[in-house]
Amino acid sequence: MLLNLLTNEIRYRGYIRLLFHALLLVGIGALVGIFYLSWFGQGGFTIGIWAAYGREVIGVAIQYYLLVWLFRSVGTRLIFLLPGLLAYYWLTYTYYFVTAIQVYQYTNVDDFSGAAYHFIQHKDQYWQTLFSFNTLMRLVRFPMLMTLFPLLLWAGVAAYRRQILQTQLEYNYLKSQVNPHFLFNVLNSIYALTEEENPRAAQIVQQLSGMMRYTLYETSEALVPLTRELDFIRDYVALEKLRTGKRLSLTIELPDAIDKPLQIAPFILITFVENAFKHGVENTTKKAWVTISVQLLAERLHLHVSNSKPETQKSATSGLGLANVRKRLTMLYPGRYSLQANDTGSTYSADLYIQLRSLSLSSSSKGVATENPRPVTK
Repeated sequence: MLLNLLTNEIRYRGYIRLLFHALLLVGIGALVGIFYLSWFGQGGFTIGIWAAYGREVIGVAIQYYLLVWLFRSVGTRLIFLLPGLLAYYWLTYTYYFVTAIQVYQYTNVDDFSGAAYHFIQHKDQYWQTLFSFNTLMRLVRFPMLMTLFPLLLWAGVAAYRRQILQTQLEYNYLKSQVNPHFLFNVLNSIYALTEEENPRAAQIVQQLSGMMRYTLYETSEALVPLTRELDFIRDYVALEKLRTGKRLSLTIELPDAIDKPLQIAPFILITFVENAFKHGVENTTKKAWVTISVQLLAERLHLHVSNSKPETQKSATSGLGLANVRKRLTMLYPGRYSLQANDTGSTYSADLYIQLRSLSLSSSSKGVATENPRPVTK
């Protein structure tokens, strides 16, 4: 029950999230308190023992949140992980160095790890003891060891959350599948019937057929060529432009040629484009505008989408599409993306930055698609 609550992005918010963190802090306090039971039993509940115990609990909590933030932000990028761990050690050392001396001076009580007496002996040697073996052992022996337990709990919950998310995505994908042969036969029949009498309708059917072919046959892998994803966006925008007619003012800027064989997770970008038309054009009969831009700087992609909004339109961020794409971005690009949304009431804009990988860097990974351009239409 608790794991299901933690993995539910809709319910795990507000006071539920605050309650979980409060329980986590209580758990850290209980964990550290196990080791201080003998101290309380022998010396009683004195201010000095409470001060030593309190600084240990606060230190473990600070370390936990620092490490969680570091692993979430950096992910698997080793080039940033090592400096981050060094910064974490320096902050931990500074906290224990300062607080241990203060507690010992005012209460004359050491702590369980024996760090206070060690630091009071070297209180004028901050930099000299920063990377000393004795300091490292005293920090590892108790404070960092205590941090390991809540950190393992967080890692377990995060792994379970990724597994649940992956299962949900696969289930949604399977649930959305329809017999493709039946759909293509129907579309071909409609195309044949409308080709002469209504060329515009025939063009829409032809583009829709190409989009469905890409959706059903070319997106089964974890990554697809960026060029194919951009072609899919072009086809989708062309359909929307045909459907909306002259009341839409459209500005679109997509790269015509890409030097590197970059890859991207399928349908990451289209959600933002689709929402721009859904919230900016569909719900109004007046003139509307949509701006779409994709820029590449080396392997860093920048998608900018903005659109006008009717006065009565609700915020676009409430849609399930954006919630799902945020989950996918977190799972597929941990520490390699940033998403900024701005809702002014009359306009909505989103800026997505993703650090992509080229085919040469990821072709050895399991489940990575290769360049295999196929015709969009049948």
